[in-house]
Amino acid sequence: MVTWTHDLVVIGAGAAGLTAAGGAARLGLRVALVERDRMGGECLNTGCVPSKALLAAARRAYLMRTGAAFGVTAEGVGMASRPGEFHPQALLEPCLNLSVHTAPDVRP
Repeated sequence: MVTWTHDLVVIGAGAAGLTAAGGAARLGLRVALVERDRMGGECLNTGCVPSKALLAAARRAYLMRTGAAFGVTAEGVGMASRPGEFHPQALLEPCLNLSVHTAPDVRP
């Protein structure tokens, strides 16, 4: 006879998976969330969020370089000249270093 330890197993911890698992857990279901890579999926790790971080940094560099019109001056302001020099992932590390805990009676 099969003994079920979870009410729901969610595969993938991207935006949809995290939402589904969180919603089910709030309803009192026992949920297992399975992710083969990093929590957050493509949008958080390689897509939307890092792209927006790059755009935000570029915007701020532009505003600092053109601030003289408003009485603000800065020297040496700019973006990294090569893509490898800009590290949006460093901005996300606190979000990505999540600990995954399971109930004591659940074994991998």
